[in-house]
Amino acid sequence: MPRNYTLKEIKEELNREIEELYKKDSYWKKCLSCPFKGRCCEENDIDIREDEWEEISSFLEKNPEVEKKVFENYLSHSRCYFHTSACCLIAPIRPTNCLYTPYQLIQNLYDHSIEYNKPTEDCFFETIEEQSKELPLTPYLIQRGERTYLFLNYWFENYENQSEGTYKETGEERLKEYFTKRGMP
Repeated sequence: MPRNYTLKEIKEELNREIEELYKKDSYWKKCLSCPFKGRCCEENDIDIREDEWEEISSFLEKNPEVEKKVFENYLSHSRCYFHTSACCLIAPIRPTNCLYTPYQLIQNLYDHSIEYNKPTEDCFFETIEEQSKELPLTPYLIQRGERTYLFLNYWFENYENQSEGTYKETGEERLKEYFTKRGMP
């Protein structure tokens, strides 16, 4: 029977899985103190769950300087509206989509191809696409070459799809509605 996970439970489980990833592939530990100021986030337009959006919009309303910077990013069509060249503006409450970046491996449900980002030493990422057989949904850590990745299909099937508030929209859609309601052009 499906279980309705809260956002807190989902983030706790995801953080537990990331800790397991660090144990299995110590390369990723450098992400803990990110020497490249979130370079892996710069080109991501994130999807935001409804319950995550409630947290983010409340955070923006309480932090006008952050709201102003996010609005500037939105107007300039940045890919991640919550990221500057120096930091993530909403790091303490960032969405699950951000938590599993750059660790994710995704399998296309139609042709079973997989996609993941192979990091370089200076954290530029090369997107790798491979044809593959259908992967079983049981392991949440998948090895590809030298790196281990979080298997997002497992994550979605077992956690995100077992929860309320999982309807996602892009950051652009969420912010367009938010700024329109706030009377910002």
